[in-house]
Amino acid sequence: MLKLFRILEKRERRIFAFVVAVMLLMGVTQLAGIGALFPFITLLADPDQLQQNGLLSRAYDAFGFESSRSFLVFVGGVALLALVITNVVTAFGLYVTEKYARSMQHKLSARLFEGYLSRPYSFFLSGNSSDLSRNVLIETGILVEGVVIPTIQLMTGIIISFFILSFLIWLNPLMTLIVVIAMGASYFIVYLIVSRLMSIFGKKRFEANAARFRSANEAFAGIKDLKVLGRQDEYERRFRGSSREFTDALVVESVSAQLPRFLIETIAFGGILVMVLYLLLTGAAFKEIVILASIFAFAGYRTLPALQQIYRASAKLKFTEIVAETLIGDLDKDKAGIAFSSNSNVEVKLDDAITLRDVSFSYSERNSEALQNVTLEINKGSFVAVVGRTGSGKTTLVDLMLGLLEPSSGQFFVDKVKIDQSSAPSWRRQVGYVPQQIFLSDDTLASNIALGISQDLIDLEKVKRAASIAQVEEFLDQLPDGFNTLIGERGVRLSGGQRQRVGIARAIYSSPSILILDEATSSLDSITERAVMDTIEQLRGDMTIIVVAHRLSTVMSSEEIYVFDSGSLVDHGSYKDLVKNSDLFQELASMFEEESSK
Repeated sequence: MLKLFRILEKRERRIFAFVVAVMLLMGVTQLAGIGALFPFITLLADPDQLQQNGLLSRAYDAFGFESSRSFLVFVGGVALLALVITNVVTAFGLYVTEKYARSMQHKLSARLFEGYLSRPYSFFLSGNSSDLSRNVLIETGILVEGVVIPTIQLMTGIIISFFILSFLIWLNPLMTLIVVIAMGASYFIVYLIVSRLMSIFGKKRFEANAARFRSANEAFAGIKDLKVLGRQDEYERRFRGSSREFTDALVVESVSAQLPRFLIETIAFGGILVMVLYLLLTGAAFKEIVILASIFAFAGYRTLPALQQIYRASAKLKFTEIVAETLIGDLDKDKAGIAFSSNSNVEVKLDDAITLRDVSFSYSERNSEALQNVTLEINKGSFVAVVGRTGSGKTTLVDLMLGLLEPSSGQFFVDKVKIDQSSAPSWRRQVGYVPQQIFLSDDTLASNIALGISQDLIDLEKVKRAASIAQVEEFLDQLPDGFNTLIGERGVRLSGGQRQRVGIARAIYSSPSILILDEATSSLDSITERAVMDTIEQLRGDMTIIVVAHRLSTVMSSEEIYVFDSGSLVDHGSYKDLVKNSDLFQELASMFEEESSK
């Protein structure tokens, strides 16, 4: 909890201090409830205490009572009122702690989500998206239920137990200490045995939950392939196995948390019986025995849940320590990342040229370089193409020019501004990007064209303009609600070519100064592709256009063509020059012609 407390905001810490104050109030009212019951039981067992007890006698005279019976009713009423107040304060305390805990769950989940989104693109290349979804949607709840709530319960239990046990020690020090030592030792021994088990099964639950999410996500994402191949059984087997491990771990946690309860109840109430027998053997008055036994029994009724709460909270903290380590570590990193991202205010504007100087890039230290010593310059307003075999580094080059990746060595400039983490957000706001695989959300066509913009802020005129350029209007009449048609998850209600055109419209919506098409027309038929490219070519001069080519028709009219092979820029020039002078481009051109003729 100390690690979690470190990453809390000031307001959250102040609220936590208020929660602690409420817990202290709960402890005081618990003590007051037992304290108010003590004189009632004393008078009920021995009415003569009214004359013998100075405090009771003064209260009797001060309120003007005329009979001991009416005074006993009054004391009983006070005890009942104290009990009601105790329970009301306890209920309020439970509400405050639960409200705080669930508010923390919301804030931590939102903060973790924001933090993940602020991570560099390379982070998502090495991770699993299902793990991130699980952490944001599920594990933050486990963190709250396994760390925040148990910590509050632990503190509540300690405070309540302290107040009640202090009163019992004042009442009968010897018997209280005997019972406390016996109960405390029992809890401690059980905790020592169980804590290692909780840690082991906590890790198993975390890993099994990750495996469950991966199996489900992969199966649903690849449902078409699995059905065609008839191989759903393997994913069902994986899910069943991890789900069984997950539930087995929860069973161990639940049983272990309840384990000492029955033993402690036996020790506690057995201790009261031993106390009664001891007092009988030592010749104590029967009235004194009844009073002490009643007070200890009621105090035990109040203390046992608090002690059990302390144990359960300690066990829960052990069970969820792997979650705490993982999420708090991520939140700690993300806190710095969000702060950096919010301070990234370097303005970038293309007035002259995009320049790569001796740029190399590797996805990890162990991998060979995806790009090697690339140097090129793209002037503002030009129309250029990038070609090469599969795996030649074209997509990596695009990701670098988008500012999603940073060069391992070399530099990337827009005019004289170096593109890095601080300047990349400003640069990306000027770029329209169309990948080969278009992401579409389960939303309206208009919302997908204006992706990430609130519904009430979408400019419908800009949507229509972008749709016109991307030839979306050709199939718009086929949609029942036009731009307001829901297109389904991943655009399942659209054809491949239609999805591609929506992606192109999205890139054009914000009127970017640079348009990058990464094999963006590969899913279009040749007629639609020609119409789209004719429209895009009309944007020459207004936009700088970079096309990663899949077909010959998209590169022929380029001012400059960059030829890549094995991560290196091996040649560049106009189409005519390359056809004459570049063996590799001649080979690629013949491949393009073969594909176009199919």
